[in-house]
Amino acid sequence: SRERLHQLSQQPTPINPIYPLKIVRQIAEALELAERLDLYHCSLSPDTIQLKQDGTVVLVDLGIPVVENGMAAKLAPLLDNDAYVAPEQQQGKPIDSRCQVYSMAVILYEILTKELPAEPVTLWHTVSQSLLPKNTALELKRPDLTRETYDLVEKCLRAQPWGRYPTIKEFL
Repeated sequence: SRERLHQLSQQPTPINPIYPLKIVRQIAEALELAERLDLYHCSLSPDTIQLKQDGTVVLVDLGIPVVENGMAAKLAPLLDNDAYVAPEQQQGKPIDSRCQVYSMAVILYEILTKELPAEPVTLWHTVSQSLLPKNTALELKRPDLTRETYDLVEKCLRAQPWGRYPTIKEFL
């Protein structure tokens, strides 16, 4: 929840990455169950996540039903802070799993670094990283994480939806 994120951001030392990865995994498991029912979370953010005392994640304001072709209807209103909203959703395109994957990556990035990512990862950035290896923004902020964590976050934050995991199941 927003309050818990605020508490984590006040810690003087970086948070152990296992905790945020467990939170995001629980979010993904809940979204995967909803996806089986053709429901998508249209405004996933720390404000729509609640943490119980035992650490269990609860999603609120879950979603909207699928209209056609496995994608949810377009929505006019977005979050007050659209940093968690996938670029294609901001453009008014239908919501699908890749939008939720993007939102989860923003949440994970924020918990790990105590700030939001600057912008989605562009295709050019991904290509140039493979040709001229440079540290990603997450690597520069958190050099103590595993290569798998960097790769996961970068793939999920891609600006192009086809560059992300196509389903929550694949994300998991």
